Amino acid sequence: MSSKLSRRSFIKLSALSGAGVLIGCKSGGNKDISASSRFDTIVKNGLVYDGNGGAPIKADVGIKDGKITAIGDLGDSAYQLVDAEGMAVSPGFVDIHTHTDTNLLVCPQGDSRIYQGVTSDIGGNCGGSPFPRGKEYAASLKDKPANERREWVELDEFFTTLEQNKLSINYATYTGHGDIRAAIVGSNDIQRTADELKQMKALLQYTIE
Repeated sequence: MSSKLSRRSFIKLSALSGAGVLIGCKSGGNKDISASSRFDTIVKNGLVYDGNGGAPIKADVGIKDGKITAIGDLGDSAYQLVDAEGMAVSPGFVDIHTHTDTNLLVCPQGDSRIYQGVTSDIGGNCGGSPFPRGKEYAASLKDKPANERREWVELDEFFTTLEQNKLSINYATYTGHGDIRAAIVGSNDIQRTADELKQMKALLQYTIE
């Protein structure tokens, strides 16, 4: 079965192979990576950029079990053929400054990111992250919409919540300095104490580890 790379096909294909693009395209150059069995999908006739800075090559990209397993002249042995003639095929882009964060709880597929070729988001920017949260603050938001609720306090709890939503993109985050302060001092405009500063440092160390 052969088809042009429509908008709908693109998001479906990206969701399957977003993480695999970063792995499978590392070989680069004109070297083919062989695969021994039928592919789930072959993206054919595209101009492949492998992410290493070299010149692109005209090649097919074979995908199996959600990962890129071959690049080269792959024939038609696949359950789905996607014609990328006249299009670029590249590793997913990494957006290092986003505020995606809790929006992934509302839209775990990350459609708006995938449509732009972004497969990895870095959140927690501008001093704000979905964690850490003081317990009183978390309780005050329990009746808010899903993207504003805080059913977690620490980083690992937030990541567990994200994983339960089965994200289609990769996500990493900084720890917001504003949220570290708020977790210890609250939203009060007051000078922190030496003990509170010590607690904030310990909290940051915890999230880094």
